[in-house]
Amino acid sequence: MTVAIEDVLARSPASPSPDTVTELFAGRLDDRWLDASCRLSGIADARRGDYRAILERCLATQKAVLFGRTERAGAVVSIAMGSVVEDAVSLVAVATVPSSRGQRLAESVLRTILFAAREHDAEFALLNVEAPNQPARRLYERMGFAERYRYWYRERSAGAVSRGTPRSGSSHRR
Repeated sequence: MTVAIEDVLARSPASPSPDTVTELFAGRLDDRWLDASCRLSGIADARRGDYRAILERCLATQKAVLFGRTERAGAVVSIAMGSVVEDAVSLVAVATVPSSRGQRLAESVLRTILFAAREHDAEFALLNVEAPNQPARRLYERMGFAERYRYWYRERSAGAVSRGTPRSGSSHRR
């Protein structure tokens, strides 16, 4: 899914509850963001070092890497990451604590990242989303994202190749 950043920022901003705070960490990995990402993504403690190494490699090789998080009562409740490449920001690791979903917290984090990405010359945002994830798709469509194409992951299962989960593609070129 893709969108012109200016189109998102021209829309009325999300109005999450006043007891939340959204922060941006540009160019550095925040340990509280990493903790929340591992917890929300189900990354085992044994794999945490590998995940950190991947993120550190992104920091070393990308034009700009932006980590956003929203907190409520001192707890991280929503996160996202953006990586700026040329004129686009790729949004990944978008996640919200299940009990906090539907409160526009992810939208607040994404808008914060998009605002910062624009400062790094990004004009477009892109992301992939699993087709069955209707709540996420509604969020992205409300923000102005549009599906560009679909593709399938193939998964190996017990000696056979089976069709996996469909995803919405994100090429930003029109």
